[in-house]
Amino acid sequence: TMPLSPDGSGSCENEFGLSLRTDDYGVETTWELRRRAESGDYADGPVVASGGPYTSDKKYDLAYCVEPGRYTFVFYDWQCDGLEGVELDGRYEVKVNGMTVH
Repeated sequence: TMPLSPDGSGSCENEFGLSLRTDDYGVETTWELRRRAESGDYADGPVVASGGPYTSDKKYDLAYCVEPGRYTFVFYDWQCDGLEGVELDGRYEVKVNGMTVH
């Protein structure tokens, strides 16, 4: 897995992208991209990219070049309240080759 350059340049046939806007508790937010294991259990797959914790109330646009295959995106929030803050709500979009899939 290789991060793309900040300007998005570089050749990549299989791009995983994440657009993230943190809430007012960005320190609670982490994520993993795992290669899908044959067992079907996401926890059995190796982590190929990850991120966090993050700064609060900030936008992040991340892109990684990944090998062809099946992957599971796992989003973690320490307080289990998602991206709902007191004053600011966050959001995220997962992209594959520039197309939003979630």
